[in-house]
Amino acid sequence: MGLVAITNAEKVILDRVDQDEIGLYSREEMDKTKVANELRHIIGRIPHLAIYIDEVHHAADSDIKLRQVVNGWAKDNPFFNGVLGFSGTPYLETAERIILTPTVSIRSAELSNVVYHYPLIDGVGNFLKTPSVKHADAVPQAIIRDGVCDFLNLYKNTVYPDGTYAKLAIYCGQIKPLEEEVYPQVAQIVAQHGLDPAVAILKYHGGNKEYPQREEWHSAFASLDTALSRVRIILLAQIGKEGWDCRSLTGVILPQRGVCPTNMVLQTSCRCLRQVAKGDPETAIVWLNKWNADTLNDQLKKRQDITLEQLNSHKAGKQLSLRRYARTDVLHVPPIDYYQLKVSYQTLVVDDQPDIAQRLSQQDLLKQAAATLIHEQDLAGREIGLNLRQAEEGEHADFGSWLWQIVREGFGTLSIDELLRYKPQLLHIFE
Repeated sequence: MGLVAITNAEKVILDRVDQDEIGLYSREEMDKTKVANELRHIIGRIPHLAIYIDEVHHAADSDIKLRQVVNGWAKDNPFFNGVLGFSGTPYLETAERIILTPTVSIRSAELSNVVYHYPLIDGVGNFLKTPSVKHADAVPQAIIRDGVCDFLNLYKNTVYPDGTYAKLAIYCGQIKPLEEEVYPQVAQIVAQHGLDPAVAILKYHGGNKEYPQREEWHSAFASLDTALSRVRIILLAQIGKEGWDCRSLTGVILPQRGVCPTNMVLQTSCRCLRQVAKGDPETAIVWLNKWNADTLNDQLKKRQDITLEQLNSHKAGKQLSLRRYARTDVLHVPPIDYYQLKVSYQTLVVDDQPDIAQRLSQQDLLKQAAATLIHEQDLAGREIGLNLRQAEEGEHADFGSWLWQIVREGFGTLSIDELLRYKPQLLHIFE
């Protein structure tokens, strides 16, 4: 059917300069470039190549190395099919100026090549949880207190069909406030609701000199969306704003400005909307301070064409279901018999060794040594006879020496013992 190769961007991005436009690199340097990017070169030669990029907003800028690699594939591969990118946040950090004519231009924060728009509101109640977004114009401690209590009152005993517990994420922005302010407050609330803070709360951040990162945090964070985890509240600092897939996450708290980048308020607030059981009427809660609520409302208007009030009041409609029928039952098709063939091969070892003794006895192997005509004469110069003798070219002819010469010239592939098996035939050749 085809081949699907899955790789992360780091394995195919430019590690070295690809093209030496001014001729400074030797052929050896260019060969090293090809070796350093071997995987990228192999992928680029695949016929009928199509590229699918997830989180494509990270490759929007032409200066980004991944974008350069894809452009190179498209240019060099004559059978290139195309590129499709996927993103839940197809917009830029700052608006991009797009020139339409020499006198007309527009500015847009959306990726310029977005060709399809699936509104967030259509996913709510369909394959997303139905959120209840609440905000308060209060200090962060009050928002955290109200948000945690609200979550525990609603979802303390919620266990999803896959065995995972409902969870709440609190974004803290900085490590020090997380450790010194948020954690003690949340631990006290959790204990008041009958849970053990050491089990129910997970702190997760990159660590610093004062509060280093702990090894067990990684495995605990990686297993959050499994039935093994008993964590109910996750305290996050500088992590988990995008690319974090935790379906059992049921609540999010953004208690103050700066806990996540301004352009990520929408996607950070929606971290808890992934549905656990397909088709089940699941809900979620989002607690925000006034600034984050206003930012979320503004981003919903610009990027989703809805308001925060519409998102809060949205009621999922009746889901459409497509009935499927087995054609074999409707058409009364008889069952098909399947046969599995087992093919066995018998290995035959054929002895194709020649008859060495017979080969050595063949007359066409014999080659006479060059003969020399010897003239014999007396002291007076009179010829007294002619004689044919073998030419002497150095060593005295000896059968044993001749065999050793064969061994030497065979570079050890023959031995004296093997040659002596055919001594009569070899002695005949020698004579």
